Amino acid sequence: HIGNVRQLGAIAAFDLVRPGGDPYRWEEKKGIRVCEAAREQRILVRPIGSTVVLMPPYAMTPRQIEWLFKGLERAIDRVCVEA
Repeated sequence: HIGNVRQLGAIAAFDLVRPGGDPYRWEEKKGIRVCEAAREQRILVRPIGSTVVLMPPYAMTPRQIEWLFKGLERAIDRVCVEA
């Protein structure tokens, strides 16, 4: 459910896509819903349409980065896979 991953410095973004790569329609609000599901796990990411933007702090440990991405994976699964 992730496509078009891009990164510049510590900022990263990816698009939420259907299996096969087709984008979700903006009316489905997948980006907002994924960010809300992530927030329930104390993870703050920003939606821009069906794009999710990450701006993690520079001082994250490898363990914290792993926690961030596992939590984000759970949020995406909850919204895009289980829906």
